[in-house]
Amino acid sequence: MNRLELLTVSGEESLLVTAFTPANAARSFWDIPSEVESPDATRLRKEITEATGLRDGGFLGIRLAGAQLRSS
Repeated sequence: MNRLELLTVSGEESLLVTAFTPANAARSFWDIPSEVESPDATRLRKEITEATGLRDGGFLGIRLAGAQLRSS
């Protein structure tokens, strides 16, 4: 699932906003499709950023559930 979350600055806590089914993409016909951010998740992420002024961390890719993010 593509999880759209609001993260604290430290990345140790998050608030799940919603989840979407991932989109599939491949560089060419011969490549194995990989999961990418769904267009709906992209749209909502950008709408939240514009409405709130929060920093958009973008699509962070596949990670294990419960993995924590830390700002660098």
